[in-house]
Amino acid sequence: MYKNQKNHIGCDKQTYKLLRELCHLSKNLYNYSLYLVRRYFFENGTRLEYERVHHLVKENENYKLLPSQVAQQTVQAVDEAFKSFVGLLEAKKGGKFVNPVFA
Repeated sequence: MYKNQKNHIGCDKQTYKLLRELCHLSKNLYNYSLYLVRRYFFENGTRLEYERVHHLVKENENYKLLPSQVAQQTVQAVDEAFKSFVGLLEAKKGGKFVNPVFA
């Protein structure tokens, strides 16, 4: 499943630039949060909880420039994606994982 979407929005240049900048900041925040979570997981073997990640990224420039609800939801998206990743790893270790491509 692909988690992207392409929309064509009819707007003026100023609004387009603002939306583009907000999307760029959100992408940077997502990547920074994912970096922290991945690094913690591979160093410690456990998942870094959302609450701890949130406190770590609050001082990040991208977090501060985004509206607070957008920033929080971006960090929550990383948490949900990594929960899924860890769940798949556990299922694979338990022998319950079936690759849908080869099933």
